[in-house]
Amino acid sequence: MILFFLILSAGEPVYERDVLPFVKQHCIDCHSGPKAKGDFRLILPTSSADALKSPAQWERVAQVLRSGDMPPSSKPRPSKSSSDAVNQWIDEKALGVVCAGTPKPGRVTLRRLNREEYGNAMRDLLGIGYRVGEDLPADDVGDGFDNQADVLTLSPLHLEKYLANAEQAVSQAWRSPSGKRALGIRNNGPETTEQLKAFIVQQTRRAWRRPASAAEVDRLTTMSLNAGSKPEERVTSAMTAILVSPRFLFLVEVEPPPGAADRALDGYERAARLALFLWSSVPDDTLLDAAASGELMRPEGINSQVERMLRDGKSKALARNFTGQWLQLRNLKTIQPDPVRFPGITEALKEDMLGECEAFFANMLTENGPITDFIDSRYTFVNDRLAQFYGYKLPKVRNAGFRRYDFTDDRRGGITTMAGVLLVTSNPTRTSPVKRGKFVLENILGTPPPPPPPGVEELKDTPAARQASTLRQRMEEHRRNPNCAVCHTKMDALGFGLENFDVVGRWRTEDEGKKIDVAGVLPDGKAFAKPSELRALLGTNPEMFADCLARKMLTYALGRSLGAKDRCVVDQLVSEMKCNGWGLTVLVKAVARSESFTHREKAPTASNGVRP
Repeated sequence: MILFFLILSAGEPVYERDVLPFVKQHCIDCHSGPKAKGDFRLILPTSSADALKSPAQWERVAQVLRSGDMPPSSKPRPSKSSSDAVNQWIDEKALGVVCAGTPKPGRVTLRRLNREEYGNAMRDLLGIGYRVGEDLPADDVGDGFDNQADVLTLSPLHLEKYLANAEQAVSQAWRSPSGKRALGIRNNGPETTEQLKAFIVQQTRRAWRRPASAAEVDRLTTMSLNAGSKPEERVTSAMTAILVSPRFLFLVEVEPPPGAADRALDGYERAARLALFLWSSVPDDTLLDAAASGELMRPEGINSQVERMLRDGKSKALARNFTGQWLQLRNLKTIQPDPVRFPGITEALKEDMLGECEAFFANMLTENGPITDFIDSRYTFVNDRLAQFYGYKLPKVRNAGFRRYDFTDDRRGGITTMAGVLLVTSNPTRTSPVKRGKFVLENILGTPPPPPPPGVEELKDTPAARQASTLRQRMEEHRRNPNCAVCHTKMDALGFGLENFDVVGRWRTEDEGKKIDVAGVLPDGKAFAKPSELRALLGTNPEMFADCLARKMLTYALGRSLGAKDRCVVDQLVSEMKCNGWGLTVLVKAVARSESFTHREKAPTASNGVRP
């Protein structure tokens, strides 16, 4: 009995027994006092009660322990069991993350359609051939994506543009055959009250992503009848009102009533989320019918609709919008390398660089390719112009567009060797190992470095400095500041592993007449001598990249930031990928079926019983 009790007590980590001694042995020497390394100073209470008052501190400790960044390879490594105990205490006690049972789905605030979603929705609803919404204010970005509810504000200019855009677009749709087909208008349009009401019922269902109530239909019908005697006037009035309604402009979901449990989203709410996730648009009739039939309330029904939607051409929006923001490729529009040193980088070529990444991602979705191909692959996708830029030889095929190209050597493979990624992580006149290393940390390893401490000097990059020493030598001098070295040791090693690629992504062996040295050692002691070996090292831990990609995909799909409690859902996504060959489509389906995507958490209640 005593032995059984000891086993049970040993299974639950205790701060005083498991965490405090661990931190004293492995962390406190470097991360205490006014000169704490990495600008991270640990507060180390003696009691569990006091330790629980600093959850942000413990979340950062857990991050570097899980990634293997700390303790550094020059220090004694803790045992796996002791690290696991510390991570378990941080999860369960400091952060309140308990994955037993049903995960908490989280909450999304009232979310406005962003500019891309608005334009696509107007296109699909009205059948018009031009981009509506290009004159709207640019959307803010949160957690790397511009569809995050908390930053999608509404300004007076938005309201003005929404009304003007709706009136102009509806008028054009009325005058074009494709627009009339999209609106379901035959001949001269609805001429009696009942026909107009049927038209409004149909269009509100499509635009508002759910059936309108009888009162809403009656109100719109009365307003439209008063707009004029001609069918065009009535249709224009009805559609304009529908398209400036908050029901169209915002993703509206029913709030769980006070005292109720978290609620499952209904079929229409799930259809709206799916359409924004996969198409950046509104649901089509097939998806709305699936919502009405109850198909979307079943996991197999969600899987079936996801498969159908990914086969649709509108799924290009997922490849373009997710890839463009995850890989920072939207920055290609504003980046211009030095035209003297790097001539020929036209806007068309930059668009091709973006197209390579999008085609690669789209093919991964079509083939359910393993996500490890993002780290290293033996193929890519290029068109004739981009192939010429890379120096690839392609068979002549007229109007071929992007097609698969299989590598003949190990120089390239995966996203880190694509020209678009290499260009957005460079400076105009030279490469940037720091930017490239930071990119790998953030977008492959999921361990973004903290902001640089104040007062750090800029790298010496004058013509005289470049003549006197290599970039690596200047970076090594820069790292002599111990506050810089903590982050730069790993970041620079990753970045220098990509130095065989110049500013615009071409292969090179020299820089400024000096031979390039790309060899490096990661904090865990693993060494590499060329880019292919670095990629191989990055691919040895697919769980780490899967966790990073799952977080990015879930953030994009939900339109909100993730918190500590979302780790349970993320772990489920990673587990499902691992059990199914790391397939990318497996991840997309798992996100769409997840508790976070299909449910809505009830609002928190203050101590006085009132919901904020």
